[in-house]
Amino acid sequence: MKALLAGYGEVGQAVFRLVAPYHQVVVADPGKEHPLKKCPDKKDLILVAFPWSEKFKQAVRAYRDMAKTDKVLVFSTVPIGTCRVLGAS
Repeated sequence: MKALLAGYGEVGQAVFRLVAPYHQVVVADPGKEHPLKKCPDKKDLILVAFPWSEKFKQAVRAYRDMAKTDKVLVFSTVPIGTCRVLGAS
């Protein structure tokens, strides 16, 4: 599996340690010296591990478009209904 990990703080680093030994993971976190302007190839999944903010949905959509996938797993604590607005089924 090829994954894009969006967020490399405390939670993102834990997710990375769990997933990276078994799958290809590209890290994107502009605040942690991991800027990512574009994905080198299509990803199977986005792992979201950055804090909720007013721009959370916009950022997730941007990462989803960049990775060319609609599969998103959110590890962040978000308000009720956020994932539904992002198209969760």
